Amino acid sequence: MEIRQDDPTAPYVAYLLAHHLEELRSVMGEHAQALDASGLSAASVTFWTAWQGDVLAGFGALKQLDETHGAK
Repeated sequence: MEIRQDDPTAPYVAYLLAHHLEELRSVMGEHAQALDASGLSAASVTFWTAWQGDVLAGFGALKQLDETHGAK
């Protein structure tokens, strides 16, 4: 598995991100707390993708809240 810092607006991320947001909202409804591609593109957010060969296997992000705190 390869983990790399990546662009959340990249076309290859779109389907998996949309699926993630749809599933989260179906379970959590209005209480869902997730960023879309534009939110994941903020300067305070670092976004990574996980690859199994040439296949996108997942993604993750960390938002810097201040100099010593982050949120996943």
